[in-house]
Amino acid sequence: MDPDEQMKLFRQISIWRRLGHKKAVRFNCIEDLEKSKFAVQSADFFTIPIRGEHISYFEKLFPERFIEVEWEQRKWFDSVEKAIAGHENDFG
Repeated sequence: MDPDEQMKLFRQISIWRRLGHKKAVRFNCIEDLEKSKFAVQSADFFTIPIRGEHISYFEKLFPERFIEVEWEQRKWFDSVEKAIAGHENDFG
């Protein structure tokens, strides 16, 4: 592993949006602390009633995806809002 990669730090940011009376989406964003850039790693969709297996799956998915995708391969933006707009543009 590159020594620079070991020192690179990121912050996890959860951003929520209601999608109606019984639905919501959580955008799992990360911030590159060195560059103050933002990316959306994934979006989790929830519908009431929420099952424990659903939560467990998403909690496992975040670190797996964080480790698997190299930071250089992500689309980085100047703000969380722009990162979410970019994600929605890519995934509808």
